[in-house]
Amino acid sequence: MMRNLTCCFLILGLLFIISCRDANSVVAEKTQDSMQSNELNRIGSETGLFFPVESKVIHFSAPERFVDPVWVAKVLMPASSYEVFQEAVLGKTTDNTVYHGALADSTSWWKPTDVVLKKQYLADRQTFVNVVVSKDAEEFAVYIECVVH
Repeated sequence: MMRNLTCCFLILGLLFIISCRDANSVVAEKTQDSMQSNELNRIGSETGLFFPVESKVIHFSAPERFVDPVWVAKVLMPASSYEVFQEAVLGKTTDNTVYHGALADSTSWWKPTDVVLKKQYLADRQTFVNVVVSKDAEEFAVYIECVVH
């Protein structure tokens, strides 16, 4: 009887541990999805560029050491969505502002290889945006630098 009771408690304990672990992984996944959504929303609202749902923010860096808000991001998007995005970028009025002290230059992951598009524009009167797009296998990598003056 005592042995059966001990086995029963062990099984219940294992089930509890497994269910807690699964719940934690679901919470972590939802938190990551929420961060992705927040970063994509910020990118969209500050640059005027919007990404398809399947897009993923791979890197996002917004150091607080700069006086003016500045951030860089790398977003992957499926090739099937690129044409609409490309049209939106090309529709922006080009701005040839030379931005010194570029965060992109000091970012280790900012390494576009097969560049298919480059564009600089003002999202509004105070927000400079630099976009570089490279083709990576079946996806496009969109590198974005945003500076608010």
